[in-house]
Amino acid sequence: MGISDDDGGLATLLDEIIRSPDDLELRLAYADAVEAADAERAELIRIQVRTARTRGAHWPPDRRALDEAEVYGREQGLVYRRGREWAASIAGLASSWHFLRGFPEEIGIDAADFLAQAPELCRRAPVLHLNLRGVLPVIEGFFGSPYLSQIRSMWMVRQGFADEDAAVIARSPYLENLEWMDLGANHIGAAGLDALAASDRLPRLGYLGFLGNKVDDPTPRFADDYDADTPVARELQEKYGPREWLSARPRSVWPPYRDAVWKRYDALSGHALRATPPMKVAVRGTACAASSPVHSETGTTPGGSNSRSWKKELISSVECMKSRAAV
Repeated sequence: MGISDDDGGLATLLDEIIRSPDDLELRLAYADAVEAADAERAELIRIQVRTARTRGAHWPPDRRALDEAEVYGREQGLVYRRGREWAASIAGLASSWHFLRGFPEEIGIDAADFLAQAPELCRRAPVLHLNLRGVLPVIEGFFGSPYLSQIRSMWMVRQGFADEDAAVIARSPYLENLEWMDLGANHIGAAGLDALAASDRLPRLGYLGFLGNKVDDPTPRFADDYDADTPVARELQEKYGPREWLSARPRSVWPPYRDAVWKRYDALSGHALRATPPMKVAVRGTACAASSPVHSETGTTPGGSNSRSWKKELISSVECMKSRAAV
């Protein structure tokens, strides 16, 4: 039988995890504290902390698959059977959720609902990743919310965004910790792309999904030894300075995992290795505390932790739409 996060010491530990979401030792302490009453809860936390470290060590998916094969099925089974129970505190606030590092860090939610529910969400869980719907009708209010200050990733595909909406994103004062953003299949053109590249409000943005907009995607396709900056990427960086999301420098994993764009862990010792963007930036701290996805009440997350397969699907769908339009 499970226990509630409202139980004394667990509530205190949860508060500490929300305040310091990257401190994995706090999560392991929570697992130790909950083990006697709910061994399966403790097991999930430990499994997912281990897999988070391999993502943070930037192991490529094939190496991770070999290492994690024996625990993957167990992890999936635990979340399938007990996930709704363990996410009960946010079940009425978000439409879907995914467990990362043992807690529901990634949620699916309508933007208007996030504006209404953010104080409670950020009090009840370490929410760091958003899969969003309905952003356009509330875009000014949404990107004016201080509760975005500790959000690390946002999936905003097919929102109907145009250049002026990209400019709203670019000037938001609350995206200083945003590391991963997918704006695929919108209607953003050269002016909107320029606004994003010009922004000094996105100092930690390491990945931008831009496929299927009005202009060609200038971001790296593979970020390997055979990739190179596109002409547009070179032009924008000559104009505004280095932008990690435009640079085709080689990486071991691309696209990066949503929860490990900058983080580095030594996968053997589990110790965090501090990693910062290759630019001098001032990162301001603020309000709320918020990937291979493991569970969603409504299905698999659209962006996922590594969206290369999703990008291939989107390339196909965009090409299909273009061919239909030409007929």
